[in-house]
Amino acid sequence: VDRFLAATGVTDGESFRAELDRRDAWSLTTRPLDFLELVGYWHAHLRIGSRLELMRSSIDRRLEEHDQNRAEIKPIAPERLREGVCLIAAATTLGQMSAVRVPDGDANKKGIPVRSVLKDWNDADAGTLLSRPIFEPGIYGTVRFHHRTVREYLTAEWLHELIRGSASRVKIENLFFRTQYGLQVINPSLRPVLPWLALLDDRICARLEEVAPEVFFEGGDPGQLPLTTRRNVLRKTCEHLAQPAHSWSMTDYSAVQRFAHHDLTGDIKDLLALYSTNDDITWFLLRMVWQGEVVGALAEAKQFALTAQHKHTRLAAIRAVIDLGTPQDVDDLRQGLLACDEEVNREWLAELVHVEALPPDEESIRWL
Repeated sequence: VDRFLAATGVTDGESFRAELDRRDAWSLTTRPLDFLELVGYWHAHLRIGSRLELMRSSIDRRLEEHDQNRAEIKPIAPERLREGVCLIAAATTLGQMSAVRVPDGDANKKGIPVRSVLKDWNDADAGTLLSRPIFEPGIYGTVRFHHRTVREYLTAEWLHELIRGSASRVKIENLFFRTQYGLQVINPSLRPVLPWLALLDDRICARLEEVAPEVFFEGGDPGQLPLTTRRNVLRKTCEHLAQPAHSWSMTDYSAVQRFAHHDLTGDIKDLLALYSTNDDITWFLLRMVWQGEVVGALAEAKQFALTAQHKHTRLAAIRAVIDLGTPQDVDDLRQGLLACDEEVNREWLAELVHVEALPPDEESIRWL
Protein backbone atom coordinates (compact mmCIF):
# COMPACT_ATOMS: atom_id res chain seq x y z
CA VAL A 1 0.00 0.00 0.00
CA ASP A 2 2.79 2.44 0.89
CA ARG A 3 4.61 1.78 -2.39
CA PHE A 4 1.40 2.28 -4.36
CA LEU A 5 0.67 5.57 -2.54
CA ALA A 6 4.19 6.85 -3.19
CA ALA A 7 3.94 5.95 -6.89
CA THR A 8 0.58 7.74 -7.25
CA GLY A 9 1.72 10.95 -5.55
CA VAL A 10 0.04 10.64 -2.14
CA THR A 11 2.41 12.48 0.20
CA ASP A 12 0.64 11.96 3.53
CA GLY A 13 0.42 8.18 3.62
CA GLU A 14 -0.25 8.07 7.37
CA SER A 15 -3.41 10.18 7.06
CA PHE A 16 -4.52 8.11 4.09
CA ARG A 17 -4.15 4.85 6.06
CA ALA A 18 -5.97 6.33 9.05
CA GLU A 19 -8.86 7.29 6.75
CA LEU A 20 -8.88 3.76 5.32
CA ASP A 21 -9.42 2.48 8.86
CA ARG A 22 -12.20 4.90 9.68
CA ARG A 23 -14.00 4.53 6.35
CA ASP A 24 -13.79 0.73 6.24
CA ALA A 25 -12.10 1.05 2.84
CA TRP A 26 -9.16 -1.39 3.05
CA SER A 27 -11.01 -3.78 0.73
CA LEU A 28 -10.61 -1.16 -2.02
CA THR A 29 -6.81 -1.40 -1.82
CA THR A 30 -6.64 -5.06 -2.90
CA ARG A 31 -7.15 -4.51 -6.65
CA PRO A 32 -5.33 -1.90 -8.74
CA LEU A 33 -8.35 -0.28 -10.43
CA ASP A 34 -10.22 0.08 -7.13
CA PHE A 35 -7.11 1.51 -5.52
CA LEU A 36 -6.60 4.01 -8.35
CA GLU A 37 -10.19 5.22 -7.95
CA LEU A 38 -9.63 5.64 -4.22
CA VAL A 39 -6.43 7.63 -4.78
CA GLY A 40 -8.15 9.72 -7.46
CA TYR A 41 -10.91 10.63 -5.01
CA TRP A 42 -8.27 11.49 -2.38
CA HIS A 43 -6.43 13.81 -4.77
CA ALA A 44 -9.69 15.55 -5.71
CA HIS A 45 -11.14 15.94 -2.20
CA LEU A 46 -8.22 15.31 0.24
CA ARG A 47 -10.37 12.74 2.01
CA ILE A 48 -11.87 9.30 1.44
CA GLY A 49 -15.54 9.65 0.70
CA SER A 50 -18.49 7.85 2.22
CA ARG A 51 -19.48 4.49 0.75
CA LEU A 52 -22.22 6.16 -1.27
CA GLU A 53 -19.85 8.80 -2.65
CA LEU A 54 -17.22 6.20 -3.52
CA MET A 55 -19.82 3.96 -5.14
CA ARG A 56 -21.16 6.72 -7.40
CA SER A 57 -17.67 7.96 -8.24
CA SER A 58 -16.50 4.43 -9.12
CA ILE A 59 -19.50 3.72 -11.37
CA ASP A 60 -19.08 7.01 -13.25
CA ARG A 61 -15.36 6.37 -13.72
CA ARG A 62 -15.79 2.77 -14.91
CA LEU A 63 -18.52 3.64 -17.41
CA GLU A 64 -16.41 6.36 -18.98
CA GLU A 65 -14.21 5.54 -21.98
CA HIS A 66 -10.72 6.83 -21.16
CA ASP A 67 -9.26 6.12 -24.62
CA GLN A 68 -10.17 9.10 -26.81
CA ASN A 69 -9.84 7.16 -30.08
CA ARG A 70 -12.23 4.43 -28.93
CA ALA A 71 -14.62 7.05 -27.56
CA GLU A 72 -14.79 8.72 -30.99
CA ILE A 73 -15.23 5.42 -32.87
CA LYS A 74 -18.02 4.12 -30.62
CA PRO A 75 -19.73 7.13 -29.01
CA ILE A 76 -22.54 6.31 -26.53
CA ALA A 77 -24.26 8.92 -24.35
CA PRO A 78 -23.46 8.54 -20.61
CA GLU A 79 -27.20 8.47 -19.79
CA ARG A 80 -27.74 5.53 -22.13
CA LEU A 81 -24.79 3.64 -20.61
CA ARG A 82 -26.20 4.22 -17.12
CA GLU A 83 -29.65 3.03 -18.19
CA GLY A 84 -28.18 -0.11 -19.77
CA VAL A 85 -25.97 -1.03 -16.82
CA CYS A 86 -28.90 -0.57 -14.40
CA LEU A 87 -31.05 -2.90 -16.51
CA ILE A 88 -28.33 -5.55 -16.52
CA ALA A 89 -27.87 -5.18 -12.75
CA ALA A 90 -31.59 -5.62 -12.14
CA ALA A 91 -31.80 -8.64 -14.47
CA THR A 92 -28.88 -10.43 -12.80
CA THR A 93 -30.11 -9.63 -9.29
CA LEU A 94 -33.76 -10.58 -9.82
CA GLY A 95 -32.76 -13.59 -11.94
CA GLN A 96 -30.21 -14.64 -9.30
CA MET A 97 -27.64 -15.26 -12.01
CA SER A 98 -24.42 -13.24 -11.97
CA ALA A 99 -23.10 -14.09 -15.47
CA VAL A 100 -24.14 -12.07 -18.55
CA ARG A 101 -23.73 -13.61 -22.01
CA VAL A 102 -22.02 -11.24 -24.46
CA PRO A 103 -23.59 -10.71 -27.94
CA ASP A 104 -21.21 -13.16 -29.66
CA GLY A 105 -21.40 -15.72 -26.83
CA ASP A 106 -24.35 -17.71 -28.16
CA ALA A 107 -22.41 -20.97 -28.09
CA ASN A 108 -22.57 -20.79 -24.30
CA LYS A 109 -25.93 -21.47 -22.65
CA LYS A 110 -24.92 -20.20 -19.21
CA GLY A 111 -25.68 -16.66 -18.10
CA ILE A 112 -28.36 -14.14 -19.03
CA PRO A 113 -28.19 -13.25 -22.76
CA VAL A 114 -27.61 -9.51 -23.02
CA ARG A 115 -29.98 -9.34 -26.03
CA SER A 116 -32.89 -10.35 -23.80
CA VAL A 117 -32.16 -7.45 -21.41
CA LEU A 118 -31.09 -4.64 -23.77
CA LYS A 119 -33.76 -5.27 -26.39
CA ASP A 120 -33.46 -1.91 -28.18
CA TRP A 121 -29.64 -2.01 -28.30
CA ASN A 122 -27.63 -3.24 -31.26
CA ASP A 123 -24.85 -5.78 -30.71
CA ALA A 124 -22.07 -3.22 -31.17
CA ASP A 125 -23.39 -0.89 -28.46
CA ALA A 126 -24.13 -3.78 -26.10
CA GLY A 127 -20.60 -5.12 -26.64
CA THR A 128 -19.16 -1.65 -25.95
CA LEU A 129 -21.05 -1.43 -22.64
CA LEU A 130 -19.96 -4.92 -21.57
CA SER A 131 -16.32 -4.07 -22.36
CA ARG A 132 -16.25 -1.21 -19.82
CA PRO A 133 -14.34 -2.02 -16.60
CA ILE A 134 -17.52 -2.04 -14.51
CA PHE A 135 -17.65 -5.64 -15.81
CA GLU A 136 -14.93 -8.26 -15.67
CA PRO A 137 -14.52 -11.25 -17.99
CA GLY A 138 -16.16 -14.49 -16.92
CA ILE A 139 -15.81 -17.81 -18.75
CA TYR A 140 -16.97 -18.94 -22.19
CA GLY A 141 -18.21 -15.63 -23.56
CA THR A 142 -19.68 -14.17 -20.37
CA VAL A 143 -18.95 -11.19 -18.14
CA ARG A 144 -20.02 -10.28 -14.61
CA PHE A 145 -20.03 -7.14 -12.49
CA HIS A 146 -16.59 -6.47 -11.03
CA HIS A 147 -18.12 -6.30 -7.54
CA ARG A 148 -21.36 -7.63 -6.08
CA THR A 149 -22.11 -4.40 -4.16
CA VAL A 150 -22.03 -2.41 -7.42
CA ARG A 151 -24.69 -4.70 -8.85
CA GLU A 152 -26.81 -4.31 -5.70
CA TYR A 153 -26.54 -0.52 -5.73
CA LEU A 154 -27.44 -0.25 -9.44
CA THR A 155 -30.45 -2.55 -8.88
CA ALA A 156 -31.62 -0.21 -6.11
CA GLU A 157 -31.13 2.77 -8.43
CA TRP A 158 -33.19 1.08 -11.17
CA LEU A 159 -36.02 0.22 -8.75
CA HIS A 160 -35.99 3.77 -7.41
CA GLU A 161 -36.42 5.15 -10.93
CA LEU A 162 -39.39 2.80 -11.40
CA ILE A 163 -40.97 4.07 -8.18
CA ARG A 164 -40.47 7.67 -9.29
CA GLY A 165 -42.09 6.79 -12.62
CA SER A 166 -45.38 5.04 -13.16
CA ALA A 167 -44.57 1.65 -11.65
CA SER A 168 -46.59 0.21 -8.78
CA ARG A 169 -44.95 1.01 -5.45
CA VAL A 170 -46.94 -1.82 -3.81
CA LYS A 171 -45.55 -4.43 -6.23
CA ILE A 172 -41.98 -3.20 -5.77
CA GLU A 173 -42.25 -3.16 -1.97
CA ASN A 174 -43.74 -6.67 -2.07
CA LEU A 175 -40.47 -7.86 -3.63
CA PHE A 176 -38.79 -7.04 -0.31
CA PHE A 177 -41.42 -7.24 2.43
CA ARG A 178 -43.55 -10.33 2.94
CA THR A 179 -45.99 -11.48 5.60
CA GLN A 180 -45.49 -14.96 7.04
CA TYR A 181 -47.45 -16.32 10.02
CA GLY A 182 -48.72 -12.81 10.72
CA LEU A 183 -45.23 -11.27 10.84
CA GLN A 184 -43.56 -8.97 8.31
CA VAL A 185 -40.26 -10.45 7.10
CA ILE A 186 -37.59 -9.51 4.56
CA ASN A 187 -37.11 -11.51 1.36
CA PRO A 188 -33.60 -13.00 1.89
CA SER A 189 -32.60 -12.98 -1.80
CA LEU A 190 -33.15 -9.20 -2.13
CA ARG A 191 -32.04 -8.24 1.38
CA PRO A 192 -28.62 -6.85 0.21
CA VAL A 193 -30.39 -4.39 -2.14
CA LEU A 194 -32.61 -3.00 0.61
CA PRO A 195 -30.04 -0.83 2.50
CA TRP A 196 -29.20 1.01 -0.75
CA LEU A 197 -32.85 1.44 -1.74
CA ALA A 198 -33.66 2.80 1.73
CA LEU A 199 -31.11 5.57 1.11
CA LEU A 200 -32.91 6.57 -2.09
CA ASP A 201 -36.56 6.25 -1.00
CA ASP A 202 -37.95 7.74 2.24
CA ARG A 203 -41.02 5.50 2.46
CA ILE A 204 -39.03 2.29 2.11
CA CYS A 205 -36.56 3.67 4.65
CA ALA A 206 -39.40 4.26 7.15
CA ARG A 207 -40.83 0.80 6.57
CA LEU A 208 -37.46 -0.89 7.00
CA GLU A 209 -36.87 1.09 10.20
CA GLU A 210 -40.12 -0.34 11.55
CA VAL A 211 -39.75 -3.94 10.35
CA ALA A 212 -36.02 -4.77 10.52
CA PRO A 213 -33.71 -1.89 11.57
CA GLU A 214 -30.73 -4.27 11.76
CA VAL A 215 -30.68 -4.39 7.93
CA PHE A 216 -29.29 -0.84 7.92
CA PHE A 217 -26.08 -2.24 9.43
CA GLU A 218 -25.70 -4.97 6.82
CA GLY A 219 -24.79 -2.86 3.79
CA GLY A 220 -25.35 0.40 1.98
CA ASP A 221 -24.15 3.56 3.68
CA PRO A 222 -26.13 4.08 6.90
CA GLY A 223 -24.12 7.19 7.74
CA GLN A 224 -26.09 8.99 4.99
CA LEU A 225 -29.47 8.29 6.57
CA PRO A 226 -31.40 11.22 8.11
CA LEU A 227 -30.44 12.00 11.71
CA THR A 228 -33.88 11.13 13.11
CA THR A 229 -33.73 7.73 11.41
CA ARG A 230 -30.24 6.99 12.70
CA ARG A 231 -31.23 8.00 16.24
CA ASN A 232 -34.25 5.68 16.18
CA VAL A 233 -32.25 2.83 14.65
CA LEU A 234 -29.49 3.20 17.25
CA ARG A 235 -31.96 3.01 20.13
CA LYS A 236 -33.82 0.05 18.61
CA THR A 237 -30.49 -1.70 18.03
CA CYS A 238 -29.54 -1.33 21.69
CA GLU A 239 -32.95 -2.66 22.71
CA HIS A 240 -32.36 -5.62 20.39
CA LEU A 241 -28.87 -6.27 21.81
CA ALA A 242 -30.32 -6.21 25.32
CA GLN A 243 -32.40 -9.29 24.49
CA PRO A 244 -30.91 -12.67 25.53
CA ALA A 245 -30.95 -14.01 21.94
CA HIS A 246 -29.90 -11.41 19.41
CA SER A 247 -28.27 -11.15 16.00
CA TRP A 248 -24.63 -10.06 15.96
CA SER A 249 -24.70 -8.86 12.35
CA MET A 250 -25.30 -5.28 13.48
CA THR A 251 -22.19 -5.26 15.65
CA ASP A 252 -19.97 -6.28 12.75
CA TYR A 253 -16.80 -4.15 12.76
CA SER A 254 -17.42 -2.48 9.40
CA ALA A 255 -21.11 -1.92 10.17
CA VAL A 256 -20.26 0.14 13.25
CA GLN A 257 -17.79 2.21 11.23
CA ARG A 258 -20.42 3.02 8.63
CA PHE A 259 -22.96 4.12 11.23
CA ALA A 260 -20.82 6.10 13.69
CA HIS A 261 -21.01 9.91 13.58
CA HIS A 262 -20.56 12.77 16.03
CA ASP A 263 -24.14 14.02 15.54
CA LEU A 264 -25.25 10.99 17.61
CA THR A 265 -23.23 12.19 20.62
CA GLY A 266 -26.21 12.86 22.91
CA ASP A 267 -27.84 9.53 22.13
CA ILE A 268 -24.62 7.58 22.64
CA LYS A 269 -24.04 9.22 26.04
CA ASP A 270 -27.62 8.50 27.14
CA LEU A 271 -27.39 4.88 26.01
CA LEU A 272 -24.02 4.35 27.71
CA ALA A 273 -25.61 5.52 30.96
CA LEU A 274 -28.75 3.42 30.45
CA TYR A 275 -26.92 0.19 29.56
CA SER A 276 -23.75 0.73 31.63
CA THR A 277 -23.88 -2.83 33.01
CA ASN A 278 -24.46 -4.55 29.66
CA ASP A 279 -21.06 -5.47 28.21
CA ASP A 280 -22.36 -6.18 24.70
CA ILE A 281 -24.01 -2.77 24.35
CA THR A 282 -21.23 -0.72 25.97
CA TRP A 283 -18.66 -2.41 23.71
CA PHE A 284 -20.84 -1.65 20.67
CA LEU A 285 -21.29 2.02 21.67
CA LEU A 286 -17.65 2.61 22.67
CA ARG A 287 -16.47 1.29 19.31
CA MET A 288 -18.86 3.80 17.78
CA VAL A 289 -17.26 6.59 19.87
CA TRP A 290 -13.84 5.52 18.65
CA GLN A 291 -14.62 4.94 14.98
CA GLY A 292 -16.91 7.99 14.65
CA GLU A 293 -14.53 10.31 16.55
CA VAL A 294 -17.37 11.21 18.93
CA VAL A 295 -15.31 13.63 21.03
CA GLY A 296 -18.35 14.70 23.04
CA ALA A 297 -18.45 11.25 24.67
CA LEU A 298 -14.76 11.28 25.65
CA ALA A 299 -15.49 11.62 29.39
CA GLU A 300 -17.73 8.53 29.32
CA ALA A 301 -15.15 6.59 27.30
CA LYS A 302 -12.44 7.54 29.78
CA GLN A 303 -14.54 6.31 32.69
CA PHE A 304 -15.05 2.93 31.01
CA ALA A 305 -11.33 2.81 30.13
CA LEU A 306 -10.51 3.14 33.82
CA THR A 307 -13.15 0.87 35.34
CA ALA A 308 -14.60 -1.63 32.83
CA GLN A 309 -13.83 -5.27 33.61
CA HIS A 310 -14.99 -6.77 30.31
CA LYS A 311 -11.92 -7.18 28.11
CA HIS A 312 -13.31 -5.91 24.80
CA THR A 313 -15.32 -3.08 26.34
CA ARG A 314 -12.21 -1.71 28.00
CA LEU A 315 -10.13 -2.14 24.85
CA ALA A 316 -12.63 -0.10 22.81
CA ALA A 317 -12.67 2.60 25.51
CA ILE A 318 -8.86 2.75 25.69
CA ARG A 319 -8.62 3.14 21.90
CA ALA A 320 -11.20 5.93 21.98
CA VAL A 321 -9.24 7.84 24.66
CA ILE A 322 -5.91 7.39 22.84
CA ASP A 323 -7.35 8.69 19.56
CA LEU A 324 -9.58 11.47 20.91
CA GLY A 325 -8.11 12.50 24.28
CA THR A 326 -5.17 14.62 25.40
CA PRO A 327 -1.77 13.27 26.52
CA GLN A 328 -2.95 13.85 30.10
CA ASP A 329 -6.02 11.65 29.49
CA VAL A 330 -3.80 8.84 28.22
CA ASP A 331 -1.42 9.28 31.16
CA ASP A 332 -4.40 8.95 33.52
CA LEU A 333 -5.16 5.58 31.91
CA ARG A 334 -1.57 4.44 32.38
CA GLN A 335 -1.63 5.43 36.06
CA GLY A 336 -5.01 3.75 36.49
CA LEU A 337 -3.62 0.51 35.10
CA LEU A 338 -0.62 0.80 37.43
CA ALA A 339 -2.95 1.15 40.43
CA CYS A 340 -4.85 -2.08 39.64
CA ASP A 341 -4.80 -4.63 42.45
CA GLU A 342 -5.24 -7.67 40.23
CA GLU A 343 -2.92 -8.95 37.51
CA VAL A 344 -2.75 -6.59 34.53
CA ASN A 345 -4.55 -7.72 31.38
CA ARG A 346 -1.88 -8.07 28.68
CA GLU A 347 -4.12 -6.77 25.88
CA TRP A 348 -4.94 -3.58 27.79
CA LEU A 349 -1.23 -3.13 28.44
CA ALA A 350 -0.47 -3.69 24.76
CA GLU A 351 -2.80 -0.83 23.82
CA LEU A 352 -1.10 1.51 26.28
CA VAL A 353 2.44 0.77 25.10
CA HIS A 354 1.46 1.48 21.50
CA VAL A 355 3.62 4.19 19.91
CA GLU A 356 0.73 6.70 19.97
CA ALA A 357 0.03 6.12 23.68
CA LEU A 358 3.52 5.89 25.20
CA PRO A 359 6.05 8.71 24.58
CA PRO A 360 9.64 7.45 24.21
CA ASP A 361 11.03 9.05 27.39
CA GLU A 362 12.41 8.05 30.81
CA GLU A 363 9.08 8.56 32.59
CA SER A 364 7.44 6.03 30.28
CA ILE A 365 10.21 3.53 30.96
CA ARG A 366 9.76 3.96 34.73
CA TRP A 367 6.02 3.40 34.37
CA LEU A 368 6.56 0.29 32.28
